[in-house]
Amino acid sequence: MLWFCGQIVFFSIIFGNVDRIGDWTKWEVVLLVGTHQMIAQLFQAFFFVNVANIPELVRTGKLDSLLVLPIDSQFAVSTKQFGLDSIVNAALGGAVVCISLSRLGVVPNP
Repeated sequence: MLWFCGQIVFFSIIFGNVDRIGDWTKWEVVLLVGTHQMIAQLFQAFFFVNVANIPELVRTGKLDSLLVLPIDSQFAVSTKQFGLDSIVNAALGGAVVCISLSRLGVVPNP
């Protein structure tokens, strides 16, 4: 979350001195940063934690119990646990996306 806040501050400083970078406005860049935060944190919450844990599952022999489950073994291994802290960070990114969309005047159509 500190890195995300640092990115927002970095672009706020830049856009404090200029109105545009190429064709990008401040809120378009904030939308991009917020979208990246949301996607990266969802990936980390559901997949990265589990992929990093595969060597431990092999070392302890717990991978065998996942391989015999009646579901796809890759799915079972990659979704065994999730990081709640990353979900909170993804929600923060979602809030930034909503704020930037409202500042850009984008209204969702039904």
